[in-house]
Amino acid sequence: MTTQVHTQIDASGIQSFFAGLALTSYSKILAASTIVHSMLGYMLGSSLAVGMTVRKMITTTQNNALPGWVKSIAYLTIYSAPAVGFVAMGPMWRNIVAPATHFVVNTYLCTSKECLVFDVTNTTSIMSWSFKIFITVFGLFGVFLVKKWRCFQSEFIEEEDEYGRTDVVEYKPWRQRMLANMIYACGLAFLYHAISNSFLSISICLLIYLKDYIAYQFFNLKMNIYSCWCCRGPNFIRTFIYIYIACIL
Repeated sequence: MTTQVHTQIDASGIQSFFAGLALTSYSKILAASTIVHSMLGYMLGSSLAVGMTVRKMITTTQNNALPGWVKSIAYLTIYSAPAVGFVAMGPMWRNIVAPATHFVVNTYLCTSKECLVFDVTNTTSIMSWSFKIFITVFGLFGVFLVKKWRCFQSEFIEEEDEYGRTDVVEYKPWRQRMLANMIYACGLAFLYHAISNSFLSISICLLIYLKDYIAYQFFNLKMNIYSCWCCRGPNFIRTFIYIYIACIL
């Protein structure tokens, strides 16, 4: 009796792996790109519009479904015992906020004929067009604000040295550096979830995270080996071992 072992390759894992490599390798370039800034502004503006829409839906539902005295007792309980409100956040998100958010996002992204054809007599069409216009306007407004305030863009400052020569220095704001770190962290998350083996995923993430340090140590080792080879003598092997241990430590 023979046992056959089959290896199954997950396409999503391969995509996550290459996406993680791209994000970790080009995080600083992406953080300085104006296209990424515009996308981030659109995401922030549209997220704000989605949050306002969900809040309006929940408030309208509460006003129509719950009597006034029930809401008064609920507010009084939350104000007197904040721990009760904290405990109720989980069920409220799971049963009220999350379904409303999914409904708004799915209606906004709906591309069916019923959603795209503008018909004043169809409630689905009116709601879909209302969400599309409202969220898109807020997204474009977010792009405008990011462009206007130059939130993540680099600043080029002219500095003059003691000899009168002018040099242009690029100054990266803390927001751009934070954005680069966030993109880098997302890349590490993609790499971690790309492989089912946790030990191998952590090892790859550590290698990617320490790649600059490892490259620096290998460069020092190469230069020390070259210097030892040029000045080799009877104690070459012992000197090489000492240098190798010093580079590792």
